[in-house]
Amino acid sequence: MLTLLEDKNSKLYQDNVTKFGIPDEYVKKAFSEDVLLKSAETGKSVFYLALEDKEIIGFAQTIQQDAETIELDRIIIFPQYIRKGIGTKLLQKIIQDQKQKGIKKSLQLQE
Repeated sequence: MLTLLEDKNSKLYQDNVTKFGIPDEYVKKAFSEDVLLKSAETGKSVFYLALEDKEIIGFAQTIQQDAETIELDRIIIFPQYIRKGIGTKLLQKIIQDQKQKGIKKSLQLQE
């Protein structure tokens, strides 16, 4: 994932990093393979992938905060797929899965 965000001139970088003023150091840390793997290993994070012909076109990550609460940590849709309902479908899948697990609250922090 980090390799997709290395080109600071790319639309993906501009739409998901520059637009929100996210510091470069945070991007390097948060999207490194090591950090993503460790997040998955804890059992508290769930990754949702949006695929087209076996190619990733977007993803979301949730982190379980407690028995009834999850945090939507990130959702990214690649630029050429924005405004095509991909993000909506990911959110619907997250809500469906989390309801089945007994989650009653979801958090999304915004600035």
